[in-house]
Amino acid sequence: MIIETLSTFPDMYASVMGASMMRRAQEKGILQFVAHDLRDWTHDRHRTTDDDPYGGGHGLVMKCEPIFEAYDSLCKEGVAAPRPHTVFLAPHGEPFDDAIACELAREERLLFVCGHYEGIDERAYALADRTLSLGDYVLTSGELASMVVIDAVVRKLPGVLGAAEGAADESFAESACDRAFEATSELTDPVVDAVCDADSLEVSLAALMGDINRASNKGLVERFDSTIGAATVLMPFGGARQLTPALAMVAKLPVLGGKTTTVSGLSWGFNPYLSSYDPYAGAYMAVLDSVAKLVATGFERANMYLTFQEYFEKLRQDPERWGKPMAAVLGALMAQIDFGVGAIGGKDSMSGSFEDLDVPPTLVSFATAIGNIDRITSPELKEAGDNLIWVSFEDALASSVCATFDAVEPLIGAGIVRACASGAYGGLAETLVKAAVGNGLGITVDEDIDMGQLFEPAYGTFVIELAAGEDAQSVVTRLEDAGLDANVDVVELGQVTSAYELTCDGQVADLAVVQEAWERGGGLESVFPYRTSPEERAAAETVPAISFEGEAAPAYHGPALLGDTSGAPRVVIPVFPGNNCEYDSAAAFERAGAVPTVYVVNNLTPDAVAESTAELARLIRASQIVMIPGGFSGGDEPDGSAKFITAFFRAPEVTEAVRDAQPGTLFR
Repeated sequence: MIIETLSTFPDMYASVMGASMMRRAQEKGILQFVAHDLRDWTHDRHRTTDDDPYGGGHGLVMKCEPIFEAYDSLCKEGVAAPRPHTVFLAPHGEPFDDAIACELAREERLLFVCGHYEGIDERAYALADRTLSLGDYVLTSGELASMVVIDAVVRKLPGVLGAAEGAADESFAESACDRAFEATSELTDPVVDAVCDADSLEVSLAALMGDINRASNKGLVERFDSTIGAATVLMPFGGARQLTPALAMVAKLPVLGGKTTTVSGLSWGFNPYLSSYDPYAGAYMAVLDSVAKLVATGFERANMYLTFQEYFEKLRQDPERWGKPMAAVLGALMAQIDFGVGAIGGKDSMSGSFEDLDVPPTLVSFATAIGNIDRITSPELKEAGDNLIWVSFEDALASSVCATFDAVEPLIGAGIVRACASGAYGGLAETLVKAAVGNGLGITVDEDIDMGQLFEPAYGTFVIELAAGEDAQSVVTRLEDAGLDANVDVVELGQVTSAYELTCDGQVADLAVVQEAWERGGGLESVFPYRTSPEERAAAETVPAISFEGEAAPAYHGPALLGDTSGAPRVVIPVFPGNNCEYDSAAAFERAGAVPTVYVVNNLTPDAVAESTAELARLIRASQIVMIPGGFSGGDEPDGSAKFITAFFRAPEVTEAVRDAQPGTLFR
């Protein structure tokens, strides 16, 4: 943003604009500030800017001629920049508040015209886009008032406030969204504070990613079988190395006897530290995070719904305890209203206490949606040389966050997004490292982004890897053509590299070192191990890689079967308690040219078991393949289901059918 002032005492700005937040905003390139001396546009020996009021009266007023001339000159000098949005400071202006600060923060160029003496010639107000007043009192000059407005506006600019720099009592937020973002910036994270103070990028990244709250949980995730069924679209960990965590679960809808491109998605959001600090903001951000993850995965906000998992301490007779779930529910409600996504279910518990131990105020937001498989996008980086952009919002208003969602959705739909990841509490640093590990690629961060920006919270923003030939400018053009550029900030983030390194601000971090810290996970790997030790790997038998390319035409080369001249083998798939994937198995046999029969064994009564025994024996005699699908015990003994299956096959009628099976019959 460019901010300029036009006044008779420009030196007054030096101390304010050269210190603290204002200085850092200029050093980061977020703000460009120029204080103009109105006297530079006067033409008399005394450089006069004031005159007697027309029609008489006491005091002096500022002349309009120098103001008009200065305005014309500044518009010409700034021909490469837009015409300044011009603000006059005067007692009769509209009262300045936080909402106006947010509106002004969206402008690219601001010009503040500061009055002095008894005021400004009324004719000069023809230039004003807005006239503001700080209140019903008198200041010596407009410079003082403009400093207040400039401070309030600059703190709204993205990247100005760091994680530990939020104002402690900033209570004039216009919306719940603004409050949630401010609470996030106020929250102190010892790990983030420590890495921000470190001089080494590599040490900072390793410390951040090695924290148990951000470390790899692959060992825990792999305790659950994510490969059940043939409908899985995204594996829990992506890339050739299967390390980048997916942002959402995605699976095709089950369809009997056909194919589908319709998929369902499910993501989640929750930060226990933010919820403990401010339950209202924590619940709001949980909703935002879950929605952003689904958007990054390729789903559209218009198709999303929410469900909440709530868990709070025992309420007892303590009003403060009662206030926590109330605050959280209200925060989630405001997020639903702000983002236009409604909750359709949930589950709550108020029993999270044991003696003196209490759970943190917990409201986990799960976002779900239906979409098309062609839009699904994973977060791992794909290819060296691709450009990276960072898509964020220009201010902390819900409308701007929604505008960012609405901008990302058509970019994914246009097919120009190769990878997309939503931001997290660990900032760009966490997002970039997780995106890099999946395929062992690196990132060179753009020189305009400094190391400190990597570690600022990045909720609701998106890191996007673009297809070849696309860059930040082409994306901006696409959004402008579609009318989706308002309040959306598109920044050139950098490039994907083949070297497994992250380069930023003149420093190079070895991502292999960072990955090792991430996988060790603050001791989590010792509880849920998943990596093979070098010694075990060296002693393991080498398994040759097998690959196949091309199409195999389904054909059966055996004799005609049971009078069926089609040449298609018959398959019986018995379904016992605990089995699953029978429909996927049948579909796979159909694609291979077989004729499957799925038979559900009824074990509700002894008579039903007898009927199932006879029918299964008949199907086995009429088939060439018997296939028992996979499964699990479903809460039974570890091998309870298997015991029932073996007992069923030991039944004399079934045993005889198996023995009488045609030579070559396959049992799986």
